[in-house]
Amino acid sequence: MKDRVTGSRHLKIPNGLELRFGIGLFHIHGHKDACLAKYSPSFIEGGRQIDGETIEMPWAPLNEISRSTRGMLTSHRREVIDDHMNDSNWKKLMDLGRLPLIATA
Repeated sequence: MKDRVTGSRHLKIPNGLELRFGIGLFHIHGHKDACLAKYSPSFIEGGRQIDGETIEMPWAPLNEISRSTRGMLTSHRREVIDDHMNDSNWKKLMDLGRLPLIATA
C-alpha cells in the first residue's frame, strides 16, 4: 500500500503518521490464535471496537430502496443505487474530520 501511495500524484501519507494494520473483529477469529493478539483492534493501542466490515455496511440501507428500484429499468436502477452510494460516501467523507488522528513523534 505504501508503494501505491508514494507513487501517486494525488495521495500522500502525512509525516509522522504511523499506520497499523489490523483484522476486523468479525474475521479475526477465523485466523490463527497468534493473529488475535497482534492484529485485533481490541489489542491495538488507539484501536476501536469495530467489526471492520465497512464494505458490507451499505447493504442494509440499500435494502430499504429495493422495493422502489425493483420495477425500474436496469440503467435507471443503477443510477438510483449510485446516487444512494454517493450520498453514503459523502456522509462518510464529512465525518472524517471528527475522527481523531494519532500521530507519533
